[in-house]
Formats: sequence, C-alpha cells, structure tokens
Amino acid sequence: MTKDLEKLKRFGKTLTVLYVEDDITLQKETKVFLLKFFKKVITADNGAKALERFKEQDFHLIVADVKMPVMDGLTMCQEIRKLNKKIPIIVTTAFDEKEFLFKALEIGVTNYLLKPIEHKIFILTLVKTLKENFLEKRVEELNALLKNIINYQKNMLVVVKETKIVLANRQFLEFFSLHSLHEAQIRQKSLGLSFIQEDGFFYPEHPLEWINEMTKLKSCKVKIYSNKEKEEIVCMVEITPLPSKECLISLADVTKILKEDKKIQDDASMDPLTNTYNGYKFTELVESFIKHYDLKDDGTIIFIRVDNYKYLKEIYGYKEANGYLKKLSDVLRFAITPDIVLSRFDDKSFALLNEQSLFESLELIQKIKKLLAEDTTINQEVRLSFSGTKIGKNDSVSSLISKSDKYLYLAKESVENDTITDADSETTFETSGESKDILRLLKGAMTKRNPIKVFNLYKGLSVSSEGQIDFVGEDSVGVILGKSQLLALEYEKEGYIYSTNFSSVIKAKVEKIDWSHHRCFFSLFKRAPTSPVHRKCIRVIPRSATPVTLLYDNETIQGNILDISKNSLAIKITGDATLPKEQEIELLFSLVAGVRDIAMSVHGKLKLMIENPNWKKVVIDLYPDRESEKKLSIYITTRQMEIVREFKKKSEQ
Repeated sequence: MTKDLEKLKRFGKTLTVLYVEDDITLQKETKVFLLKFFKKVITADNGAKALERFKEQDFHLIVADVKMPVMDGLTMCQEIRKLNKKIPIIVTTAFDEKEFLFKALEIGVTNYLLKPIEHKIFILTLVKTLKENFLEKRVEELNALLKNIINYQKNMLVVVKETKIVLANRQFLEFFSLHSLHEAQIRQKSLGLSFIQEDGFFYPEHPLEWINEMTKLKSCKVKIYSNKEKEEIVCMVEITPLPSKECLISLADVTKILKEDKKIQDDASMDPLTNTYNGYKFTELVESFIKHYDLKDDGTIIFIRVDNYKYLKEIYGYKEANGYLKKLSDVLRFAITPDIVLSRFDDKSFALLNEQSLFESLELIQKIKKLLAEDTTINQEVRLSFSGTKIGKNDSVSSLISKSDKYLYLAKESVENDTITDADSETTFETSGESKDILRLLKGAMTKRNPIKVFNLYKGLSVSSEGQIDFVGEDSVGVILGKSQLLALEYEKEGYIYSTNFSSVIKAKVEKIDWSHHRCFFSLFKRAPTSPVHRKCIRVIPRSATPVTLLYDNETIQGNILDISKNSLAIKITGDATLPKEQEIELLFSLVAGVRDIAMSVHGKLKLMIENPNWKKVVIDLYPDRESEKKLSIYITTRQMEIVREFKKKSEQ
C-alpha cells in the first residue's frame, strides 16, 4: 500500500483533476482526499457544469459520479469524448449491471469504481489509470527518438501501422526512387509490384496488400527489382513488433553473400536431375520445421512415389525413366506455391513439406493428380502412390518417414491411390454418414440462399452473427462472415451453425480461415445434442492460470480452473485422483477482478468427470451462500468487461 501511495504522489504532483459529484458532503471529503496527491482539484455538482469547466481549462484526469441532476455522468463522458479521445475517465457508481458496464465501455470510460468507495481500491484504480496514461506518452516519446535514429541505419527500414507506412528511412526511399514519406504513403500499395515471385522467396498473394501479408511473419527472404540499380537484389527481412500496433520492417541486402554461397549449397543440397532439394536437405528442413513448430499451426508432409520405377527402367531404360521423373518434378513445381518445399527424396519418391492442414493437402493431391492426367507427355504406365502425414507435436523425422512409408503402402493397395492421415490419431481421413447428411442440408441452404447464423464463444463471451454459405465441398463448407465472428472462430477452433430451417444445431470444427475473402471453412460436422446458443448462465475463462484446492474426507486435490459460472466450475486435474459423485466438496480459490483479489470458499458436488490421456476435466455444481454468490457475480461481470475490451481491441486491429 505504501508503494502505491508513493506512485500516486509521483504521478499526480503536477496534474489537475476534474471531480464531479452532486453529493456536496461527499464532494468536499473526496476533494480533500484527492488534494493529498494532485496539484489541483476542480469540482462540479452536475455533468453540465463539469462540461463547461472542461472547455475552459486543461485537465489530466476526470473522476465523475454517474447519477446526477441536469446531466448524468455517462452523457457528460460521451460529450467529453467528442472533445478529447485520450483523457482518462473514472466513473463512480452504485450499479454493477452488465448493461451499464457495456455502455460505459462503449463510451470510452477508462475505469469504474463501485460505491461506497474504499480508499485502498480508489488509490489502486488511480495508480493503474495514470500508469497506463504515462506509458502511452512514453511510447510517443520513444517513437520520436526512433524517427531520429532510423535514418542512420545501413539497412532499408520502414515502420508500418496496420497497413500504412508511417516512417521510412533514407535508404528505403532512395531504393524505391521516392522523394518523401508522403510519396511513399501514396505509392505504398504499388511497391508490392517490385517483389519477384520465385521459389524460396516471400511473395505476397495479393501484391497490393504486401504490408498486411508481410507483417504477419517474423522474418522472410524476398527478391526485389531495384529501379535505381536496374537489377534484382535479395533481402533478408526481419519484422519486429513495436508499441502502438506498429511493426518495424528491416530489409538487409544479402545478394552478394548469397551468390558466393549458392554453388556450395547447390552441390550439397540439390538433386541435379530435377533441380529440387535432395533427401538429405529435405530431412534437414523437416528437422528445422519440427524444432520451431508452433502447435497452433498446421504442418503436413506429402509423399509421391513412383511404384513401378524399377519396371520403367527395365522396359524403357535408365534415361527414359529419369525423364519421367523430370517431367513429374515439373508438374509438382507448377502445382505448388512458393512456400511449399519440394524434394526428390530418393530415386523414386518426391516429398513436399508445407504448413497446410490435412484438408488442404488433400486438395493439393487432387490438383496434382488432375494435372498429371491432363499431361499427355507423361507415360500412362507410370503408377503413383500418394500419402499425406500431419506433423504431430511428438513427431521426429524418423517417425514421420516411418508413417509415410506405412501410408504409401496403404495408398498403393487402395483404389484411389491416396491416403490422408492424422499423425496423432493415425486414422484415415473420411466423412461419416451423419456428416454427409449435414452437408446435403447445408448445400440446400446455399442453393436457396437461406441465411444461417453462426455462434461460438470467445473466452466465455457469446459471439454470433448472420452468414451466407457460398461453398459446399465433399468434406467442408465455406461461410462468409464478419471479422469479429472470424476472430472468435480462429481462437476457439469450433462453432455452431443454426437456422430456423434446421431441426437442430450443427456443431463443426474450424478447418481454416480465409481472411482475404472473409470466409470460414468448417468440417467434421455433427448434430449438437443440446443447443449452447441459449445459455442458462454465463461462463468465463479466467485471465490467467487460477489454482483451486478441492477438500473432502480429509483428502486434498489440486487443480486449475478452466472456466467458471455462478452455478458451476470446470477444473483440470492431473494424476490418478478421483472424486466421489455424491460427496460434498469444499473448493478454495482466489479470483482476480480488476485490481482486486477475491478469496473464495464454496461448497459443491461432482457433476461429471471426463477422462483424457494425461488429465481429467471435472465439472463441479456449486452451492454458494449469499456472500459467495455476490462475489461470483462481481467477478464474472468484471471478467466479461475485460473480455469485451480485449475482443474489441482485436476487432479494431
């Protein structure tokens, strides 16, 4: 507490506060309290007077009651926000309803305090609010410093915010023959046309949107045409996030270094017949991919094997058989995108390493087979097998190769000559009967152009919107949706589709998000046994890991809260612990609500237990007393507000 008082005195010693309160006695008491920390405190007893005072002089902070005569606090805040978007505003109120909190958040209130106000909570809220404001000013100062430093760097440097260039150094402007930052901003989209599309180099899918695509990466290698030198150069690009949603893009010219290294690298890593990576290099790339593998990303290895390569050599000769391999490599190179690694893995097999899902790999295999069928220069006696293996979290190169060999054998024996597998479950990619029925239903909705609704949760926050089905494939459905819904679906990886024309709600997995067309692809459909759309109570996911202790019959079990509502608690526990179904359980945990820690002791009973390979999900029905129920309500309302604010920020990015 002493540290907080010192911080508040340090922050407030030069600041002027506007305090608005219609209760004159409370107003005088609070003013005396505030003057201990702030240089000056100006008061008003209603929103209208406060608005006039705000127009007359400068303030650094506003503290205002909500319920006041003439003009209420929220209306006053709304008018002030029209004049000043940044000044921090704290409102004091006796209300904690969700509707009030959402309205306050929408207006732009920075923080709120529930009456009666405890001095400790008041001080913590003032410190938190002012600290955030000081940090924002510090960011502005650092950006000004960055602008001075950036021109002295040898590399080309550009700072972008969202999709706009906000800063560029002299080297960047000269390279692109630009005379000023203003000209760079005008021509920024056309700069993407300078990128050269080539295997192994970053090339934007939509060149005019190169900034948006590049800032999603951490680093990449690009080839650019130089107007100044009239030649192609290669740059290593590093993308570094900066404060205030900005990114620093650094382009270092490495053309000379690469030219010197190219011959050595080619000898060691390239197959001379097909001019693709050899098996040794492919293994090295897979090892690197696994080492830096993000579990949220997709990763797949596709193998294409010439099953009768030995026969082709014996009948047509070594040179002719290798000619087929060369033609096959040309078709593969034509079929894939630059981000996919192509390799001649051994004498009769090609391998592809990509960051696609199994669904996308299946599409790619079908595309390759179609191109091969249309190519009349390839001997029709060539017999091929395909396998697609998803890279799992526990895989090694040897395990992936072993799985691929296994599935290539299955592919050779199958009618379609392709097997798509999941490396974790080792199950064949297929569509169930129920899923096919649902696909027919969704195809009917697309044909009739019937609108559908999509629902899912973002950390417990309900997100739903109307959508339009515009694609129905053999195993997936594409739905056009708004940005907010797509963000929620990307986070939760599943959603619910429903319509007044459907007899039940449909649950589906998110296959992928196509941001360029605002489309979500769903797959693995099934009918939901109960509808989650109309929820009886609000469940939220805690801000951070929240330990919980379960006590019963002198036994103690430790776990972590997965989500929480006023009626129940979902908990993750590890080990061999079990809970009796009818036994009363005491739960001890602490919740963080805003700047407060809420200690909880609640009784409940086991509702269900779901077994997973290494842990159990336990759901406990809660029986809180009146005080605990009030604490849970405060926490859930506060956490909802945090999630709404977080989701709103993501939606605005």
